[in-house]
Amino acid sequence: MSLGATPNGTRPGTGALVIPPGARVLVFAPHPDDETIGAGGLIFHLARRGVPVRVVFVTNGDGYAEAVAQDFHELKPRDTDYVEFGEIRRREALAAARHLGLHRGDLVFLGFPDGGLAQLWQDHWSRTRPYTSPYTNEDSPPAPDSAEYDGQDLASLVGRQLRTFRPSVIVIPHPYDAHLDHAHASYFVIDALDALQAAHVLPGPRTCCPSASSCSPTSCTIPPGRARGATATGSRPRPARRPRTRSGRGSI
Repeated sequence: MSLGATPNGTRPGTGALVIPPGARVLVFAPHPDDETIGAGGLIFHLARRGVPVRVVFVTNGDGYAEAVAQDFHELKPRDTDYVEFGEIRRREALAAARHLGLHRGDLVFLGFPDGGLAQLWQDHWSRTRPYTSPYTNEDSPPAPDSAEYDGQDLASLVGRQLRTFRPSVIVIPHPYDAHLDHAHASYFVIDALDALQAAHVLPGPRTCCPSASSCSPTSCTIPPGRARGATATGSRPRPARRPRTRSGRGSI
């Protein structure tokens, strides 16, 4: 949920953050810790006011190779080490949520592949072609909901969260964030939101916050050239490369 940067390297403009009365706030965090780093103050403030808040973790953050190697004292971590590291980060997220004033029922862990959201959006959208994590060697989330690592299933689960919680405010990463997981998490949310509004399942417009300090209905757009499917040249767009030193962990 970082502010990210626009293509010309400048920061997007920010304004006063105003949460409307009667709000229901849905926060999408690409990895455990992004909700605290990017929106911890907002979540704490809302929880103290009794505002309904739900946090959806898109991945378990289990693809942070440098941290796994250090924590497990393994030069070449095994896939089971990455799975265990993801569980550690889940537990850390639960502990952090308690400090922010949330309860276990306010958190949802989707368990999609850390470091792989761009691949789901671009190359593994179909359920017939699931993605396999190079870290955990898994091709499906740990939750028993019959989902696999593909864009359609992630879009469906994101849409389910939108339908069931019915938020009036949605906090997402900035669509221009340089971290691929951050940017593509926002694409999945915006895509699902557009589909639900077009089907009149959710009223619109919703207020989207691409950072914890900037909210506006017009922020809910996927950057030009990044929409799912073929581009004008017939090929899918290539987002910015993921930072080499932060392979899985959320960046600020």
